[in-house]
Amino acid sequence: MHRLDVVLPAGTYAVEIASGLLDSLGQRLRPLHRQAWAVIADATVAALYGPRLLASLDQAGLPCRLLTFPDGEAHKTLATVETLSGQLLEFGLARDGGIVALGGGLVGDVAGLAAALYMRGVPYVQVPTTLLAMIDASVGGKTAVNLGEVKNCIGRFHQPAHVCIDPEVLQTLPPGEFASGLGELAKYAMLDKAFYEWVEHEISGEIISPDPPCAVPVATGSQPGQTRGPGGSAPWSGPWSGPCLSAAIAHCVGIKAGVVTRDELESGERMLLNYGHTFGHGLETVLRFSRPHGWCVAQGMRLAAVLAVRLGLCDVSLPTRQDALLKRLGLLEPFPSIPASALLAAMQTDKKKHAGGLTFVLPRAIGVLEVVRNVPDVDVLQAITLLQL
Repeated sequence: MHRLDVVLPAGTYAVEIASGLLDSLGQRLRPLHRQAWAVIADATVAALYGPRLLASLDQAGLPCRLLTFPDGEAHKTLATVETLSGQLLEFGLARDGGIVALGGGLVGDVAGLAAALYMRGVPYVQVPTTLLAMIDASVGGKTAVNLGEVKNCIGRFHQPAHVCIDPEVLQTLPPGEFASGLGELAKYAMLDKAFYEWVEHEISGEIISPDPPCAVPVATGSQPGQTRGPGGSAPWSGPWSGPCLSAAIAHCVGIKAGVVTRDELESGERMLLNYGHTFGHGLETVLRFSRPHGWCVAQGMRLAAVLAVRLGLCDVSLPTRQDALLKRLGLLEPFPSIPASALLAAMQTDKKKHAGGLTFVLPRAIGVLEVVRNVPDVDVLQAITLLQL
């Protein structure tokens, strides 16, 4: 069992990672003292894991109901949140109740926003079922829905009361969605040099297969709320023994937990977690969400590295080394043939845009990223064009 605590001014919540946690969730939720629980999932995950989760809550004596909505980005809307809110009201969920978000990052966003708004806010618990959500989206309290083609335009920070990660559920995850999670893992590798070197030498895109025991580096001071964040590598105190995948998930969560502890509302350091995302969100829009989020982030990381070279921020060898890592994870594909101007236009709605221009997280070296504001459009266009050559 890996356990990390996210320590915030309003309180602390635990992130637990271990096989078999799904079936013991009911007992783990009892200390939260909620009178009833509404489990929110998309149709696919509800069919796969809804009955098991309801059985766990029922065995713990917790009244519960499963609420579902259709799969897909098209349903990540305020209309879905409104429909779910009506179902919560019909169920009779009051302010002494809670919500369980069972699913990937999209479900976590929708259910989390519903929890933030319903009755002016009720607690919710994240039970991620995709690698991407386990590594990244389930921790940190970001909730949002899309407005038309503008991704995550309407939302708020609403921290979960608990995060329960059971890697066993990844056995039913389609390979493309697993690869999407590896895109976020690659992002964390670029935030932390020692973790990057471990990923570079120890794992590959075949990580989805049953893993042998392995050692994953653990940051010194990685006790609750003390994990070192991006912007420079921490010292390392020794091996973290355990299955490769579970330990890699725990390490990524540890990085994020530390960053969220220090910068809950993304006013500074937490912005570094957006590496690859300004370009990536633009790609999602231009490609009409036909490619997974993590794949778009990986391509966004490639664009960010090329842009950093053009701006003189990093060595010319960095994009090649980063590409080697993405190839090892099975994420290196030709950049899509799209007009550079269309991608630039799609990025104009990015939440990090200011009056002077776009803001990017760009690398200076492996493990050293920085926020760069007001990047000229001509340099962005040139970076896109260079990657397409």
